[in-house]
Amino acid sequence: MFILQGGKIRTEVINKRRVIYSILLSHHAANEWLVSSTEFFIDAYDVFVINLISSMLGYVYYQHQINLVPSAIQGVLKGITNAGSLFGQILFGILGNSKGRKSIYGIELLVIIIASLGSAMAGSTATGVGALGFLGFWCFLLGIGIGGDYPMSATVSSEGHRG
Repeated sequence: MFILQGGKIRTEVINKRRVIYSILLSHHAANEWLVSSTEFFIDAYDVFVINLISSMLGYVYYQHQINLVPSAIQGVLKGITNAGSLFGQILFGILGNSKGRKSIYGIELLVIIIASLGSAMAGSTATGVGALGFLGFWCFLLGIGIGGDYPMSATVSSEGHRG
């Protein structure tokens, strides 16, 4: 862009694309975007993978019932993550407002990691509780973490550019 000032031509090169990209894709913003989008992908996977797992559990634990998990147990297994998600949204929403969103953001990620590992290692080792009972517990805990992650990821990403 050329600007005339006092009879002299002053050259200013303003590349709008470079300015916009440097603002939008700064290292900090790119890092936040990568973490948030990865967490949303993992959350969706964690919520919907139980549909595949429930049919596999039928082959392992319900061979005497034509390899099918009873529908009442399937319904509980598939719904308990969503119940935990509702509880997690309320819990982490209150904690995020009182303790600060960025400090709580790491805690909910830790809950998701621990619950995912627990779900993967759920087994029938305790007396009176089967593998599906443990899986239900870990899915509920995973739902709490996912419920905290949905609003926290969006809020932390949007507030990161404002300060």
